Amino acid sequence: MISLPEWTWEFHGHRCPFMPIGYGMGTLMLKTLGVPRAQDHEYFIASELGVGHPQTCLMDGLQAATGCTYGKLMMERVNFGKLAATLWTPQNGAVRVAIKP
Repeated sequence: MISLPEWTWEFHGHRCPFMPIGYGMGTLMLKTLGVPRAQDHEYFIASELGVGHPQTCLMDGLQAATGCTYGKLMMERVNFGKLAATLWTPQNGAVRVAIKP
């Protein structure tokens, strides 16, 4: 079970089930690679998600969980239209997490 910090709802802007799913994806990525949440520019996410709701809600969850944000240029949307993302770290490699359609 993942416990969402209350600030994630404010960051996202509304309560929907998709941001927590993205948060879970990001948490799983960090746990799998054995790394903490990014504080600066340590990691990079390639998001395969498409445009619009709920894909952008998933991306907000990824950003909140990992600390990889668009503002810090640590995340890129490659727009493959898949419910998947890859987290890359220079020290621990990369992991891709995908949701079953």
